[in-house]
Amino acid sequence: MSKRYGKSKKAGNPKRKRSKNNPKGKRNDPKINWSVYNKKREVEGDNYDKWMCEIADKARELMGIRPGVRDRRVSAILLSVIKTGNRLSYWDLVNHLKKYPDDLKRCELSRRYSRSWYQLRISEIDPAVLQRIIAWMGK
Repeated sequence: MSKRYGKSKKAGNPKRKRSKNNPKGKRNDPKINWSVYNKKREVEGDNYDKWMCEIADKARELMGIRPGVRDRRVSAILLSVIKTGNRLSYWDLVNHLKKYPDDLKRCELSRRYSRSWYQLRISEIDPAVLQRIIAWMGK
């Protein structure tokens, strides 16, 4: 490669002075045991599923809805939990639901709805119910 387009990358000088944080020049990346990592991720996913079901059950209980009945207000609460838990804007939430379609099922929805639908459903919920759900989640 000519000098005009830049130099080719070479390995660093092995005799150079090492930093105090890495005196032996070891790699900073530890080797990852992927089987353990994958098991932990599966457990996290199972816990997340259980947690979302518990929130839905608590919301139904507070709003006086029979257990197991699908209600759009409960779906809106679950969507807001996902949205705030991941710090997403509305459009980031739409992209999140495209990337993770299982979250739609967790929210008991068959498809993504518009922002106005979401805002309407949240406005139908009594603020006292939302406060009680938030307090329950904080425990």
